[in-house]
Amino acid sequence: MYLIIMILKVIKFRDYGWVMTGGEETDKIINRFYWSVYELNNGEVIVQQKIEDWEGNRLIRTYFQYNYANHELKSGEKIMYDFDHDFNTLFDSSPPFKDIKNPSFPSKEEQSCVNDFYNKEVQKNP
Repeated sequence: MYLIIMILKVIKFRDYGWVMTGGEETDKIINRFYWSVYELNNGEVIVQQKIEDWEGNRLIRTYFQYNYANHELKSGEKIMYDFDHDFNTLFDSSPPFKDIKNPSFPSKEEQSCVNDFYNKEVQKNP
């Protein structure tokens, strides 16, 4: 018996950059939201959301969230990401979690692959 291990890698990506700010002007902490999308060699398309918490001009914390971009809804409708879409199309086409048939999140390996690529290729070339 042979064990085949697939080394994950990014084969295509689109970085939308800083596209949204959260919070009110009177809030002590303001959030900056960055989005990017990655297609892996296993066929999965993953959305990475980078969130920065800012207090005035000081960055306090950075964290990431990962989701799949392609979904089958309970209604039978399929949502497939297109790398030609602008950010608003991506954002508006993201369904509520409760509407997704068999919802799941990217594996730790998929998240790590995307995050490593982001740090090496996207972060250094904004």
